[in-house]
Amino acid sequence: MKLYLTLALLIALTICGCKPGGSAQRQAGYWDGGITLPGMELKVQVDLSQSGTNGWIGKINIPAQGVRKLKLAQVKVEGDSASFVMEGIPGNPMFAGKLSGDAKFLSGDFTQNGQKFPFKLEKKAPPVEPLAETPEKGVAGKGVAGKWQGSLKPAPVSELRLVVEVVADAAGKLDGVMISLDQGNIKVALTNLVLEGTSLHFDAPSINGSFQGDLNADGSELEGEWRQMGRGMPLSFKRLAKK
Repeated sequence: MKLYLTLALLIALTICGCKPGGSAQRQAGYWDGGITLPGMELKVQVDLSQSGTNGWIGKINIPAQGVRKLKLAQVKVEGDSASFVMEGIPGNPMFAGKLSGDAKFLSGDFTQNGQKFPFKLEKKAPPVEPLAETPEKGVAGKGVAGKWQGSLKPAPVSELRLVVEVVADAAGKLDGVMISLDQGNIKVALTNLVLEGTSLHFDAPSINGSFQGDLNADGSELEGEWRQMGRGMPLSFKRLAKK
C-alpha cells in the first residue's frame, strides 16, 4: 500500500437537483462517497450546514489529495438543490447531482476540463478523528522515544497530519512507524532511525521518503525536512503528551 503525499489538486464542486418543494434542511450534514474515475474511485467528503444570517457554509475533504476541511465558497441551497465551489482550482471542475427521495444520497456527474465522471455521496454520521489538530507547542522531553505529530503541506490547500511513534529498546536502538491520519491511518514502517546528538534521521522506504531534523532546546519539537521523490518540504513534529 502506498502513501500518496503529493498529488495534483482537484475540484470545484456543484451539487444541484432535485424535487421541488423539498426542505433545504435535507442538504445539511456530512456526505461521504466518491467520484468514479478510470480505474479508481476518488474519495470525497463534504460537510454542509446553515450559518444564521450568513446562509450556508461547507467544507470538503479529499483524502488522497491531502485536502482536509477546505472551506467552500459560494454555497447556495434552494429547496432540495445545493451548489458550492472550490475557488482557484483550474479546469472549472464541478459536481451536478440530484438528491434521492429519501435524502440519503447525492449522485450525478462530475465535470472538469470538459470531461465527465459519475459521482455518488451518501449521508452518514461524521467520523471521529483519531487525534486532534497538530498542537502549536510540543511537550518538553529528552530523546525521541514517544509520539510526535506534524503536518505536511504539499500544496496551499493540502494538509496531511502525520504521527511518528518511536520506541527504544534496552540498548537504545530505535524503531518506529509513521501514521498518515488523513489517509485512512496508513502505517509506514521506518528504517535507519538514528539520533546523533540532537539530529534525527529516518527513512520510509516503502514510499521513497526520508526525514532529517533537529531537536530544539527543550526537546519539544523536531524541525526539519521531508524528502520524497526528489522533492523537499519543511516538516516539524511536536512531541505529544504521554497518555
